[in-house]
Amino acid sequence: MNSALDTLAEAGILDDSRYARLWIEGRIKHKAVSPRQLLASLYGKGICRAVATAALKETLDSDSELALLRNFMAKSSPEGRGCGNSRERLRFEGFSAEVLERLDDDCNQEYGRSGGV
Repeated sequence: MNSALDTLAEAGILDDSRYARLWIEGRIKHKAVSPRQLLASLYGKGICRAVATAALKETLDSDSELALLRNFMAKSSPEGRGCGNSRERLRFEGFSAEVLERLDDDCNQEYGRSGGV
């Protein structure tokens, strides 16, 4: 059995990294989830932590992470906007400090105020 799996991996047919990247791409298009939820789902599918984390970093650039954050907040915010979510909660969910700063800037411009998420 292992030799068959090794043969498939060598041929590029069995590739956890590729699977993880494609799965993340599909998931972020259709679900309002956080990076933490994406990683947990991959771990549950048997993808190791290192491969899952690398796939997430390769897949989520700053713009796509901001879009994911906005979708996640719209789903989880009572108002549907999300500017009231706490920074600590969003950091726990795996969103980067850079993207949270961008969100702060957007919310401040949108609502004409100063202060954070």
